[in-house]
Amino acid sequence: MRFLEHLPPVARDAGAAEALPENNALFFEMPLDHFGGAPGTFKNRYWVNDTYYKPGGPVFLFDSGEQNAEPLLSYYLQEYHGLSATMRLAKRYEGIAILWEHRYYGDSLPFPVNENTTAEQWQFLTTDQALEDVVYFANRFSLSHVRGPENSIVDSNATDSSNSLHPSNTPWIWLGGSYPGVRGALLRVRNPETIFAVWASSAPVHAQVDMVAYYKAAERSLTRNCSADWVAVTRFVDDTLQNGTVEEAADLKYKLLRARSDTITKGQAANASDVSAAGVLMDPLSFYQYYGFDASVLPFCNVLESRNSTITPFETGLASNLGIDVALDAFLAAIEVVNYDAIPGDADDPVQDRSWMRQYCSEYGFYQRGDPNNPVSIETSFRSLERFQEQCNSAFPQGLPPSPAVGNVNKYGGWNMTPSNVLFTNGEFDPWRTMGLASIESNSPMRTPSVAVPRCNVAPEFPSFFGLTHANMVHVSDLRVLLTPDANHTDFKTVGFYSPVSQEPFYSGLGLFELALDEWLPCFGQDAKSMNQEKALAITGQHFHVLNTHTGEIIHTTTNLGDEAREKLNKSGPIRCAAVDSTFTHVITTGDDKKLKVWQVADEFKLLSERELPKKPTEIGFTRDGQTIVVSDKFGDVFSYPLHPDPAATPSTSNAGAPKRGSLTAHENPSNGTLILGHASMLTTYLLTSDEQHIITSDRDEHIRISWFPKGYVIERYCLGHEKFVSALHIPSFNPSVLVSGGGDPMLKVWDWMSGKLLSEVSVLEAVEPHIKVKAPKWRRGWNDGDGDGEEGSAESKSKGKGRRRGKGKKGGEQAREGSADAAQAGEAETATENADVQMAEAGSQETSGKPPTNTDEDRLVFVVHRIQSVDRKESGHFIIFSAVGATAIFYAPFPKDGEKLPASSVRSAELGKPVVGFTVDREGNVWTFLDTERNTTDDASGSVQPVQLLSWQDATLSLSSSNKHPLLAALNSQCLVSATPAELKALDLYGALSSLPKNVDPEHDPLVRDTLSEAAAVSIDGDGKQLTQRELGRLKKKKALLAKIQEQEQQKRSSREGTGEAEAEREIKRARSESEAEAPATGDVEMDAS
Repeated sequence: MRFLEHLPPVARDAGAAEALPENNALFFEMPLDHFGGAPGTFKNRYWVNDTYYKPGGPVFLFDSGEQNAEPLLSYYLQEYHGLSATMRLAKRYEGIAILWEHRYYGDSLPFPVNENTTAEQWQFLTTDQALEDVVYFANRFSLSHVRGPENSIVDSNATDSSNSLHPSNTPWIWLGGSYPGVRGALLRVRNPETIFAVWASSAPVHAQVDMVAYYKAAERSLTRNCSADWVAVTRFVDDTLQNGTVEEAADLKYKLLRARSDTITKGQAANASDVSAAGVLMDPLSFYQYYGFDASVLPFCNVLESRNSTITPFETGLASNLGIDVALDAFLAAIEVVNYDAIPGDADDPVQDRSWMRQYCSEYGFYQRGDPNNPVSIETSFRSLERFQEQCNSAFPQGLPPSPAVGNVNKYGGWNMTPSNVLFTNGEFDPWRTMGLASIESNSPMRTPSVAVPRCNVAPEFPSFFGLTHANMVHVSDLRVLLTPDANHTDFKTVGFYSPVSQEPFYSGLGLFELALDEWLPCFGQDAKSMNQEKALAITGQHFHVLNTHTGEIIHTTTNLGDEAREKLNKSGPIRCAAVDSTFTHVITTGDDKKLKVWQVADEFKLLSERELPKKPTEIGFTRDGQTIVVSDKFGDVFSYPLHPDPAATPSTSNAGAPKRGSLTAHENPSNGTLILGHASMLTTYLLTSDEQHIITSDRDEHIRISWFPKGYVIERYCLGHEKFVSALHIPSFNPSVLVSGGGDPMLKVWDWMSGKLLSEVSVLEAVEPHIKVKAPKWRRGWNDGDGDGEEGSAESKSKGKGRRRGKGKKGGEQAREGSADAAQAGEAETATENADVQMAEAGSQETSGKPPTNTDEDRLVFVVHRIQSVDRKESGHFIIFSAVGATAIFYAPFPKDGEKLPASSVRSAELGKPVVGFTVDREGNVWTFLDTERNTTDDASGSVQPVQLLSWQDATLSLSSSNKHPLLAALNSQCLVSATPAELKALDLYGALSSLPKNVDPEHDPLVRDTLSEAAAVSIDGDGKQLTQRELGRLKKKKALLAKIQEQEQQKRSSREGTGEAEAEREIKRARSESEAEAPATGDVEMDAS
């Protein structure tokens, strides 16, 4: 993958771009650590060519990747001896061109790079740190940086979104080949708000430790006789060195190494390692990835098969006709004649060699080993995985993982990535194609390239991808072209990387990318231009409203529906979960009726569909393209549904009056949902990662699971360490490789979610406990007691709204967090702005009657983390923000560094006086909170409190905003409030999580037991039982028995608690048993058939 450009500048071609005055390099003051907050900066080098630039033109950034960028300047930014795609695009679109140097290469060195570089210094050379360099730079670059003094250093302390070259105002377009191509694809997945489009040439986007496939492309391109002799010689050498006598091995080593150098002695050869001696056989492939078979390997094969032009080649090779000794001698003679080891232009750069070795040893792998099980392998088996790892451990004795952490790269999708606005080009015989999207290896997805330009910001449907494979070409054959080929650029012996002999790949690749940019560029900035059209979704009880976030105007509301439609909404109960897609076209909601409703909220407002769910949901959300709905439920399952139901689909139960099979049969779905995965416990919440390649789920049994998406049956990892339930998950946008989790444990935990490693902790309970004003009851009567049915005519009260503003650019991070395990919050609001969340919740419920609830001596404190968010405060640092069920404050703490355990004293609070039901963070970092203003607390603040409060930052402190004139804030505190009865308020069950999430609670507050047994109790074996299969009858019988047992335990507890006599308790127990036995099948045990 390394760049090998060591050619001197030569005469420039006519029509090429003007050279930069004196080739001035620029330097940017770059933070050493973007994520952990380690102090220090370094100077990151880059060059700019604005020859063709006119205001409004794009920024084209060419990435040099894993090498010193300076030798590329004359070829890619000045077009000496040929044209470059970067400058041709800059000319066509009147853009500005940048050559970017990677940290730890060239002159962009945070520390000196040599054998003395320490593990502490190497820790900042990671994929994510280097990607964030580009994001940080793009947000601060301006034209004033270009025309400064020689070697000027750019002030990077501030970002200015009003700058005309800021990514929000100008499209940044990335070009790169090989590793730089990988970086471009990752950035488009990771930071689509920064990088608008990418041309990724020969990009091995799938990191893999074992890259045995590297030489398969060469094996496929060899002639029949050359391949046969190469395989025969390799097998002979491997066998002799492994199984021959000492003398035979020493003689063979001498023969092999003498082919490289005639000065080596027999003693030196005998002491050489087997792998170095056998490695001589790989010399003819040294330049294959750059020039392919015809230019670099065919000359060797011709000398080999003709024995240096002394015989006519055999069709089947020398070994099979003249013997292995003749083939070995001819092979080594051909290496001497071609003399690959003496070819100029491949001089070692100790800095880039060591830095790239650190990268592949730590994160990429790509160990190009031999395969002894492959009968046509041309690579020696001495190059093993163990040998590669030994070399890594020897070069870097500290700081490396046991094996390269390829998950740090593949978390962005690997072979399965589906970025929009990316062109992938490959060479047919490029060895790195095996790790790219165009891979044809058996363990790859076998994806197919398509030259059809996809719509702007829309990824092609998997497994297709937007791309082109150049016939007979190899590695990065298309990013520049030679107009006047000469010996320096056509003879592989004077190799110049990216110097293809053929011109066709350059023009075909460039033409296709220009067609794509013609399609994509007009759509850039459409979201920014429609900022005044940003919308928010606010949910109040059974209703929701769509508002203009700038004016507070209500655009759509369900309160304006007809009487019949409103009556149906009232019967469905409060909205428990809701989500809006990234384009604010569709909203999905679910209530107590377990119906998934899809609403159109773009121009026309209407209910599109309504589907029954198998269980009550705990989380719902959209995939990035808005075409798939993902639902987690209390049974522990995650299902996916198409946005629009299939009209031809057959429901699980079609007979009229038949019982619902989905309530009795595991994983059956009445709406034909696709099962993604299942937990053995109640699933509390889920997240889709930003690339939507993984789904992270948590449950009531302390588990956090990382699974593939949508192939959830493939479990990638567990994050184990919680001792109580996990109720909240969050992936920070500024560090998508980590996960923050919380629940019932007294701390928040920060994970590397791909590896499952616990990175750090924040102790929070001591800081939160004084603010918890709502506590869980030790014991209550049945959960349906006192529904308030007799109070229909009682005075009405105001039901407050809750909503969320949600960012369009927040890809797959936190979809509509509503109604987790508590299923208590009654609303959400979403916007189509990036990272803009405004969440409001329902007003406090009034229990049993219209009297405000109060805590009693029997109440117990239960700690439940409700929601976790994060904010990047730039110079003030990164912060975690969270809320707890029943607490009257918003809490925040510095984002911990790796290995750090922050004490509770580091947690600060913004006290609000009333229990916080929900909150969210907008893109400016402001925190929108919703309060339960109906709840009485022992230390209520005097005066009335508005249900929605806005918190803002002053440096590193979060407090109530001094401005109450925000139009959206005013609308949420007035127009979005609707009337509600005490019974409707009680049904909100805002604090249900305090009873439902802790284990060993009474069954009436255990949602899984409660829902399951209520379904069992509702089905009679005698009546509709004839509609059930034998398997369902067996499951029903077990549930009936469990119901009887629980009723028996409940009666015993109540008898003990209420002083009921022993005889009365015994009668109740016998009655419960007899009812269960009366409903049981008369035939005894039900046979569990396999149907």
